Amino acid sequence: MLKFANINSVAFLLCDIQEKFRPAIYDFNSVVRVADRMVKAASILKRPLIVTEQYPKGLGSTVKEIDIKSAKLFSKTKFSMLTDDVKKEIANINDICLFGIEGKNVFLLADGISSRYKEEKYLALSVTERLKATLAITTCRGPSNFKRMPFIPIVKGFGPSKL
Repeated sequence: MLKFANINSVAFLLCDIQEKFRPAIYDFNSVVRVADRMVKAASILKRPLIVTEQYPKGLGSTVKEIDIKSAKLFSKTKFSMLTDDVKKEIANINDICLFGIEGKNVFLLADGISSRYKEEKYLALSVTERLKATLAITTCRGPSNFKRMPFIPIVKGFGPSKL
């Protein structure tokens, strides 16, 4: 079963889709097409659209193919989209639709997530790994392709009753 964002409470976050990144990002044109559709969806649904631009003075603005006139636009110099201003904007938002170019490394704790059905969890892990997110675990068990988090020795031996 697929889960969909609640259209009454979702915010759309467009991250750093700037012209200077075009030659460096794999399948950039596809990212632009999807972003354009999501921006239009935000407008139709009358939902917040938050856009960040990484150092626009040097890297330019959001690509011209995407109309961001209705967006709350934030310039930034750090790599993460989650600036203090963006955090304030999404503080009361439960569902986020994120698209664009995010510079942070994302670690998905495979042993710390689940779903309603076993098959969904493993499908999500498989898709996530193919998308180049880093699968991680907090224990010493698990497949060899999962990254061991450096804090394992700190939490080793701590079960729910000890935390």
